Amino acid sequence: MKMMIEYFTLFLFIAVFLLIGITYVNQNISLNAAREYHQSIVTELQDSDFASSVVDEIQNNAAATNYKVEILDTSIAATKKKYKVTVMFDYRIPLVGMNQTYRVVGYAG
Repeated sequence: MKMMIEYFTLFLFIAVFLLIGITYVNQNISLNAAREYHQSIVTELQDSDFASSVVDEIQNNAAATNYKVEILDTSIAATKKKYKVTVMFDYRIPLVGMNQTYRVVGYAG
């Protein structure tokens, strides 16, 4: 009987640590995907020379994904454009029921 309790406790610990590991890996995959999406937005903005039509298109396309995109013009001079690009997404841990909003912030210009 003692062995059975020890094996069950060991199995329970392994299951909990496995769940924590899977959640951590999934969270990192989601964060890396958001970083790649952010970088693609910055590249697209710079390649289009910050055209307002491209900014509108990016914000419309973001509505179709799980990301929320904010693009703010932070230019000081008219000759040198600079935009702050923020990509936000919600991550939910299923068994705990915890929600967290992650932000990837960077500048294009």
